[in-house]
Amino acid sequence: MDIVSLLNQYLSPRIGQRVRQLAHWPQDLISLLSNHKRNPLIPPRWRDFVGGGDFAAVGDLYLRYFVELGQLRTRDQVLDVGCGLGRMAAPLTQYLDLNGAYWGFDVEPSGIHWCQTRIAKRYPHFHFTLAQVRNRMYNPRGHILPETYRFPYENQKFDFQFATSVFTYMNALATLHYIEEIGRVLKPGGRSFNTFFLINKESLACIRQQRSSQAFRYQVQDSWTISKTNPEKAIGHSEATIQERYAQVGLRIIEPIHYGSWCGRDRYTSYQDMVVAVKE
Repeated sequence: MDIVSLLNQYLSPRIGQRVRQLAHWPQDLISLLSNHKRNPLIPPRWRDFVGGGDFAAVGDLYLRYFVELGQLRTRDQVLDVGCGLGRMAAPLTQYLDLNGAYWGFDVEPSGIHWCQTRIAKRYPHFHFTLAQVRNRMYNPRGHILPETYRFPYENQKFDFQFATSVFTYMNALATLHYIEEIGRVLKPGGRSFNTFFLINKESLACIRQQRSSQAFRYQVQDSWTISKTNPEKAIGHSEATIQERYAQVGLRIIEPIHYGSWCGRDRYTSYQDMVVAVKE
């Protein structure tokens, strides 16, 4: 574990974000001075607030998951719930054809500004919206609670929806509400691809054995968190509750669930658990 990741375990989310940004300044400055050509859709690492890993590589990897596991098509109307700085939108610009289109929303104003100026101006069939949802770290001035937020799209608009690393930081009530909204905006036959930290017998056993990268010690409603003072720092959701909510809103989970390595299990697909479903 590097020093930045270690510090982030003990710092507030906002300060942790600043630490990550400052840590990447030197490398970004060197790249700039050496005239290193950057993909204009990829932000410098000091701007990245959406977690670890290589921005472009993670986006490319998930595009592969969307196609292979979620059956994403080039002509689909796509919704990105929590688009951030466009980590998933960037590779989709090279995949969706002009019959397809992309909509993304996020609560973080600077991320939406980046996407609107860097992506939407180059690709008119890509659209980005700022959600005025209250979030202590990313949008403290937001005036809408996530538990009541209505996605700004009409019923049955989308063929494909995804949310990556969103519900892993969202409380149970908000997560269940967002799943309901996903069911509302998907067309019949549309596909949903979402990532979670799912709490089940296997992951609980791994956590108790201290194999997990997420020390979910505190239970709140049907979810678990690593921090009493900042519950949304990382959240694991009851798999049974998520399955029940999917069924309630007409989302049929396509088995198997693609479990992740986060809890220390031996067999996994990626880091987070991936749930693919179809709207009935």
